[in-house]
Amino acid sequence: MNDLLLLNAAAWGLFPFLTAVRMEKYRWAWGWAAASFAAAAAGLIAGGRDSVLAAGGLAAAWISAGAILAYFTSARRRAAVRFRIQLKELRRPAHRAEAEAEAQFAVLESYQSSLDRMQNRFALVQTMATQMDTVEILRSLGEMWSGIPHVRRCALFQRLRNGNWSPAFSHGIEKPETWASFVNDRPSLADARRTRRFISTDRHAELSALGAGTPFLLLPFVWGEDVMALGAVELDAAATEDILEGFHVERKLVSIGLRRAFLYDLMSERSRHDGLTGVLLRRTFLERLEESLGKRQRYHTTFFLALFDLDRFKTLNDRFGHLAGDRALVHVARTAQRLAVPGVTLGRLGGDEFAFLLEFPILDEARAWVEKFRAEVRDHAPVEGNAALPVSVSLGLAEAPLERISVEQILERADQALFAAKQAGRDRTAVFSEV
Repeated sequence: MNDLLLLNAAAWGLFPFLTAVRMEKYRWAWGWAAASFAAAAAGLIAGGRDSVLAAGGLAAAWISAGAILAYFTSARRRAAVRFRIQLKELRRPAHRAEAEAEAQFAVLESYQSSLDRMQNRFALVQTMATQMDTVEILRSLGEMWSGIPHVRRCALFQRLRNGNWSPAFSHGIEKPETWASFVNDRPSLADARRTRRFISTDRHAELSALGAGTPFLLLPFVWGEDVMALGAVELDAAATEDILEGFHVERKLVSIGLRRAFLYDLMSERSRHDGLTGVLLRRTFLERLEESLGKRQRYHTTFFLALFDLDRFKTLNDRFGHLAGDRALVHVARTAQRLAVPGVTLGRLGGDEFAFLLEFPILDEARAWVEKFRAEVRDHAPVEGNAALPVSVSLGLAEAPLERISVEQILERADQALFAAKQAGRDRTAVFSEV
């Protein structure tokens, strides 16, 4: 009987508590729990531990306490879930804002990269305006390319007069000479006047052998039909079309600068060299002679001056014509260029008069070289009709002395030796110290 009463009391004690909680009347729930504890205490005081009132109140109090604990545990969990949901809702705009900020930052980086590239182009134009050297222009362009994002490696090659390619700049390439040989061995690549883009190396095994990755660009610098230089650029796969388009702009820009440098070199060469024979003109040769005299005074270097002209050149012109005379002059110049060694400089002083600047340590070596030259001129004369032209030269050789001497004085010494060679019968060499 007491157990049944206990259960009924507990149930009736818990029912008002749950009702108050359901109605969110938390003060009522706390009040009923407190009343249950009070009833349990009164029952214990009045009737002892076996009192029905004490047992029912105590049971209701414990159940109420357990329900309160369970409720608040559940409420805390629900609050945590609601907090996470609200936090997620708050984070969504933050993530969107972060993504937009990253996109804007990427755009700004792109703008900054474009601005840097435009500034570099301006600096490149300034370089081309002040520099007339092909290698310096290509180096400036190479430095610019090596700083562009997504450029792994790059190289620039200039075309030599013999048609071969020589490295002018390289970035990230250990042996640019290998790349130059690669281009030299493939005229179809070297002579292409349009940019070639290699997206895959599967169809181009030679690129794999070269060690080039993809995308890979070959950019020719063209003026008219001439390919003046060649650029090779290896890019990251993430390179954009804007980056690729920039290479075409710079290719066209630098082509103009290279053409200008070529014309400047051509004019400079023509101002220093004789148009017929290709040797130094009188003014340039005499400047070199004056420099050598200065070095002789400062460093005691030894050199010799040899004057020579063609024997009976007027008779040759009168007999065979002026075209034959020009051929004889060209023959003399080409023979000197063919036999030339380091330290030998040839200039045309006027008409059929030439001069050698010979940087040999002793007289015997200088004499041996000019004698070899004299014999080659005579023995391999050009043919006119069925007979060789009567071409020979007489030479006067003079050593630069240790004492200070002017250009005119050493020319006078060599001229005296030349006159002695002609007086002795022509087609021979005379030395100033021996006449």
